[in-house]
Amino acid sequence: MTRYYRYGVEVIDGGRRIRVNARDPSGETIHEPGGECALSEISPRISQLVDKVRRGSARPAEMDELGEALFEALFPTEVIVRLRSLLAEVRREDGTLRLELDLDEAELPQVAALPWEFLRAPQTPGWPVDNLGTHPWVVLSRRRRLSEAADPIALTEPLRIQMVVSAPKDEDLGEVAYEEVEATLQQLARDHPDQIAPPLEVLHQPNATDLDRALEEHKPHILHFVGHGRLHKVRGIEFGELALVGPAGLADWLSDEEVGELFQVHSPEVVFLQACESGAEGSAGAFVGVASQVVQRNVSVVMAMQYPVSNAVAVAFAEEFYRRLGRFEPVDRAVQMGRRVLSQRFRDTRDWAAPVLFVRVRDGRLFVPPEKPAEAPAEASGEQEKPPAPVHPFPKDFFASDILLDLSHNQTGSHDQKGWDPFPSINVGYTRIKGIATGMGCNIEERDTVGLLTSDFQRAGALLLVCPKHVPLTKKEINNVRTYVRSGGCLLALGFYCEPHHKTNFSELMKFFGISFNPDVLLPPGSRSIDGRWQSYGIRPEYIVRVNTDVMPSPDPLLENVKSIGLLSSSSLEITEKKSMSVVLSVVLHSGQEQLIWEPDPEGIEYDADGYWDFMAAYNPSQEKERPIIAKAVVEQGKVVAIGTWKVFHDYFIDNPEFDNGQLFRNILTWFKE
Repeated sequence: MTRYYRYGVEVIDGGRRIRVNARDPSGETIHEPGGECALSEISPRISQLVDKVRRGSARPAEMDELGEALFEALFPTEVIVRLRSLLAEVRREDGTLRLELDLDEAELPQVAALPWEFLRAPQTPGWPVDNLGTHPWVVLSRRRRLSEAADPIALTEPLRIQMVVSAPKDEDLGEVAYEEVEATLQQLARDHPDQIAPPLEVLHQPNATDLDRALEEHKPHILHFVGHGRLHKVRGIEFGELALVGPAGLADWLSDEEVGELFQVHSPEVVFLQACESGAEGSAGAFVGVASQVVQRNVSVVMAMQYPVSNAVAVAFAEEFYRRLGRFEPVDRAVQMGRRVLSQRFRDTRDWAAPVLFVRVRDGRLFVPPEKPAEAPAEASGEQEKPPAPVHPFPKDFFASDILLDLSHNQTGSHDQKGWDPFPSINVGYTRIKGIATGMGCNIEERDTVGLLTSDFQRAGALLLVCPKHVPLTKKEINNVRTYVRSGGCLLALGFYCEPHHKTNFSELMKFFGISFNPDVLLPPGSRSIDGRWQSYGIRPEYIVRVNTDVMPSPDPLLENVKSIGLLSSSSLEITEKKSMSVVLSVVLHSGQEQLIWEPDPEGIEYDADGYWDFMAAYNPSQEKERPIIAKAVVEQGKVVAIGTWKVFHDYFIDNPEFDNGQLFRNILTWFKE
């Protein structure tokens, strides 16, 4: 599944500034830069180039110049650096950047009217040319931030497409050619009958009543309109109008508001406005004006051609657009790839930049496949009936394992004679929890898993993820884990008291869930700061911290039948309220009043692997009590448990009758299964 980064750009302050909202695939804000732009007055050169493109006389080099001029007028230098760095990251992660332009037609009509689909990032030292309107890793659309987002539609039938052809007999309006587009839709329906239904009978020469009735009767998913448009000035401002057919077969011009009212009885999910090839130069701009208004009137997606296009162009785009939409691809990607096809077939023309997309659907996801119904029981036969398959404890369709212990980040090692367990592993001090899981009907398997979340991993019930050692999680892996949890996966995250020593970024993953690992170490009373290092050497009873659960006034269900927990090499946790998404956080256990928590000198020190002991010597006792050491979170459909140390489920603690660590592990699995 493609991971989408969102990059929303809003032009504000009369065209003098932009506001940017950039989010990663998990919805976390990456950065929100802004800055001055040069759109309060459109430069004479941009106006000149726009006029040449509109007349169809612009050369390819001039269209490139226009795209670069628009790019530099929109983005300040500091934003360009971040945008291009993000695009490079998207490439590395094999993701897609969703570039959404928020342009207020009422406040800034001269900005909204510009052909932003030509946007082109110029070649600079270290950066290649990027045509953003056709880039395979970018989807470019226009979306108002204030628009109410529409929910995706669970499609239980092939797409129904209503084609409307409006060709008034006015002498100044040319013919409307539509036959080739209709033939293309019919061929798509024959080739993909499960995705696209045979086109409904073409509605010719409709007036407003005819169109209203057709929408109510057929309830199409998509309305494809081919006809004429014009720009009409009111108090010096141009507004778009569409031509239906009135008395005597002459044009009945409908304002954008009147067009929007046509969709009150039935609102198609997509309205496709195609300017006919014979339309007057500039008239197609009316379609863009109408589209921007219609999308705010309960229509999820409006696609308009901002220039008149030939039948060949219309057919090439429609074929790619409808084919991808029928496969449940995001609508903005379907349009982007349609533009890309046009740029390849009609390279030296303006046609590839003609499609303009206005959306208000979340994440571009317009149609989604319906849930598959349960299979009917097989009819009785003479064959011996097979015993039913065992039921897994987690509500998922498993592939290999109920619980996966990630080994992707150097989390395996050998058990030497000194009792030093350098890395957590089921075969190195973790054999007991495997037995506990098996006894509960679960299977733990060691695999390199984090990078595979989009395949086998999605079918696992829970992930046991340990603080990586010297191999930080990649951005892609972090996004995979976050997506896995949000979609219903369970995560047991075990930390370590010294992230700088492990040279890792575990907390970057966990902050998304409102939890992070502090750079401190929990020590028993009477300890010195230097004693923290001895916790690293195997299991030393004299450095074990005992935390009794009676320190909690209202015990969490995870602490049922748990009286005492043993901890070693444990950090405390930082709990942060999450307001941007559905996260319910709670502290399961805190450190109590008796334990000492040592933390780095507030002044900080320069730390590297060679300065490990100096780093430990810089620890100072904290005066703060009752720091969280076990926390849990319900994150949308998934669940997370975080503990400050990976040694909490070491065989030593599972076998030791003085501690109830094994019962804690059972309780966590039980909660995951609920």
